[in-house]
Amino acid sequence: MSSSRTSVRQALSGANEDRSQTAACNSAVVYGAVARRNPSRGDYKTITIVAEYSSFRGNFATVMHTCMARLDPAREHATVFTVDEFQVVCTCQNDLIFGLISARGAKSGFNEGVLGRVQEEFEAVFGEEHDEESAAAIQKAFAPKLKQIIEHASSHPEKYDKVRRAQLQVSAIKKLMADNIEKVMQRGESFEAVEAKTAALYTEAKEFSDGGSQLRRRLCWQRLWSRALCYALGVAAVVLLALFAAHMAGTFTNG
Repeated sequence: MSSSRTSVRQALSGANEDRSQTAACNSAVVYGAVARRNPSRGDYKTITIVAEYSSFRGNFATVMHTCMARLDPAREHATVFTVDEFQVVCTCQNDLIFGLISARGAKSGFNEGVLGRVQEEFEAVFGEEHDEESAAAIQKAFAPKLKQIIEHASSHPEKYDKVRRAQLQVSAIKKLMADNIEKVMQRGESFEAVEAKTAALYTEAKEFSDGGSQLRRRLCWQRLWSRALCYALGVAAVVLLALFAAHMAGTFTNG
């Protein structure tokens, strides 16, 4: 980071040529920028600043480019580089990087609030079609908006701290709602599973009941057939005995 510190000192030296400008730097956003990289080629270090603004003199683009090249693309939160009385704050969103240089005493909520506003305005202007625009076209279209945001933030820093808090609250509410929706969906899947199991148990119970009824009917018919067979055998035995007795009686009579 020593080379970065030297670069920042050199870049900011032009902004400290007189006391009035030094005082202004200590209470303002010194520089703001939007950069773009080309992840489709697998190169996350090649960064192009497509829009920038500063009301002070200095090689701020070089400093910002150096800090942006050190960023982790997977990091979700803002990254802060502190050098002397200044801080460089950057945040990533897909292939875009939003950054600003502000006084070291600026609150993190203020810096992130300004970056959040820049990000919202950039998305409002270009949406997801910024890849189709050249750096010169983006600079021409967005630099005035960037200037407006930076000047307003420097004049009313307390508003951007509140904006950041509101943004965090909105993000927390969105996350809570998403979690609740996911839980409801999971609960719905659980209800569906319970309903499926209940339906399966009902089907099995009905099949068992139907099978039991059929078995009872079969056993009943078997008992009826058994009784009928017994009655038939009994009648046949009686008839045979009667015939045998009659035959024997006739034999004795003839004898």
